[in-house]
Amino acid sequence: MPSAGILATADSRPARTAWLGSVLAFAVRRTMRPLAAWSAGIGAYFLLLGLIAQSMTTFLTGNPQFAAMAAQAGFPALATVEG
Repeated sequence: MPSAGILATADSRPARTAWLGSVLAFAVRRTMRPLAAWSAGIGAYFLLLGLIAQSMTTFLTGNPQFAAMAAQAGFPALATVEG
């Protein structure tokens, strides 16, 4: 029986039985969302890290004074991605 109110909602929904044929299939079903979330998070982290590295190298190659100060502080190769 639908609930009373402005928006009617169903009290039940059809059962989701996909990927429930075996233990292995169930394990795959249970790990798909966390795996996708972790993959997206790690991908976003490395994308951010790459953008920061590219931005810093561009900044330091365009501003030799900052590169010299970084070298004096103990980071002589900071104008490169490896540094």
